[in-house]
Amino acid sequence: MQKVMEEIDRVVGKERLVQEFDIMQLKYVKACGREAMRLHPMASFNDPHLSMVDAIIAGYFIPKGSHVLLNQVGLGRNPKV
Repeated sequence: MQKVMEEIDRVVGKERLVQEFDIMQLKYVKACGREAMRLHPMASFNDPHLSMVDAIIAGYFIPKGSHVLLNQVGLGRNPKV
């Protein structure tokens, strides 16, 4: 939190609020936001996808026409991913 506050003070200053055009320069703040979304996604699963062809992913056979759901919480917290 201290690093975020220091970056905002350095880039934006204390005299005004953060504006959309500031975001490109707030690299640490953006990284913190992405990390928060990785650990605590808004939805546990993504929208379902339909497998268009037979596929093997991570050793699992996924036949054509299968409904595929990705667990965002599981992926976001898996150190192998």
